[in-house]
Amino acid sequence: MVTIDIPVLDKKDTFMGDSNNSVFVLTNNNPTDIHVYVSGIYLTETEDYTTSDNEVTFVEAPLQDENINILYKV
Repeated sequence: MVTIDIPVLDKKDTFMGDSNNSVFVLTNNNPTDIHVYVSGIYLTETEDYTTSDNEVTFVEAPLQDENINILYKV
Protein backbone atom coordinates (compact mmCIF):
# COMPACT_ATOMS: atom_id res chain seq x y z
CA MET A 1 0.00 0.00 0.00
CA VAL A 2 1.21 3.49 -0.88
CA THR A 3 0.47 6.46 1.36
CA ILE A 4 0.21 9.87 -0.24
CA ASP A 5 0.21 13.13 1.71
CA ILE A 6 -2.52 15.34 0.30
CA PRO A 7 -1.80 18.99 1.08
CA VAL A 8 -4.46 21.07 2.78
CA LEU A 9 -4.91 24.05 0.50
CA ASP A 10 -7.29 26.76 1.65
CA LYS A 11 -7.80 28.79 -1.53
CA LYS A 12 -8.98 27.89 -5.03
CA ASP A 13 -9.23 30.12 -8.08
CA THR A 14 -11.01 28.85 -11.17
CA PHE A 15 -10.52 30.16 -14.70
CA MET A 16 -11.51 29.17 -18.24
CA GLY A 17 -8.95 28.88 -21.04
CA ASP A 18 -9.38 30.90 -24.23
CA SER A 19 -6.35 29.77 -26.31
CA ASN A 20 -4.83 33.27 -26.02
CA ASN A 21 -4.35 34.21 -22.38
CA SER A 22 -1.39 32.58 -20.66
CA VAL A 23 -1.25 34.78 -17.51
CA PHE A 24 -3.76 34.36 -14.70
CA VAL A 25 -3.89 36.54 -11.58
CA LEU A 26 -4.81 34.89 -8.28
CA THR A 27 -7.28 36.63 -5.98
CA ASN A 28 -4.90 36.52 -3.00
CA ASN A 29 -1.38 37.89 -2.62
CA ASN A 30 1.63 35.86 -1.49
CA PRO A 31 0.33 32.39 -2.37
CA THR A 32 2.39 29.36 -1.37
CA ASP A 33 2.24 25.65 -2.16
CA ILE A 34 0.58 26.27 -5.55
CA HIS A 35 -1.03 23.33 -7.37
CA VAL A 36 -2.25 23.88 -10.94
CA TYR A 37 -4.69 21.65 -12.82
CA VAL A 38 -5.89 22.09 -16.40
CA SER A 39 -8.81 19.88 -17.40
CA GLY A 40 -8.06 17.74 -14.34
CA ILE A 41 -4.38 17.19 -15.21
CA TYR A 42 -1.82 18.21 -12.58
CA LEU A 43 0.84 20.46 -14.12
CA THR A 44 4.51 20.76 -13.20
CA GLU A 45 5.98 24.11 -12.15
CA THR A 46 8.74 25.39 -14.48
CA GLU A 47 7.86 22.76 -17.09
CA ASP A 48 4.23 23.81 -17.63
CA TYR A 49 3.97 27.13 -15.78
CA THR A 50 5.84 29.65 -13.66
CA THR A 51 4.76 31.84 -10.77
CA SER A 52 5.61 35.38 -9.74
CA ASP A 53 3.86 37.14 -6.86
CA ASN A 54 0.19 36.29 -7.41
CA GLU A 55 0.47 35.49 -11.14
CA VAL A 56 0.58 32.08 -12.80
CA THR A 57 2.03 32.13 -16.33
CA PHE A 58 1.57 29.08 -18.54
CA VAL A 59 4.26 28.04 -21.02
CA GLU A 60 1.42 27.58 -23.54
CA ALA A 61 -1.98 29.23 -23.17
CA PRO A 62 -4.67 26.77 -22.09
CA LEU A 63 -7.01 25.87 -24.93
CA GLN A 64 -10.50 27.29 -25.43
CA ASP A 65 -12.92 26.12 -22.70
CA GLU A 66 -10.31 24.20 -20.69
CA ASN A 67 -11.02 24.36 -16.96
CA ILE A 68 -8.14 25.81 -14.93
CA ASN A 69 -8.07 25.19 -11.18
CA ILE A 70 -5.33 26.73 -9.07
CA LEU A 71 -5.19 25.68 -5.42
CA TYR A 72 -2.86 27.29 -2.89
CA LYS A 73 -2.21 28.47 0.65
CA VAL A 74 -1.99 32.09 1.79
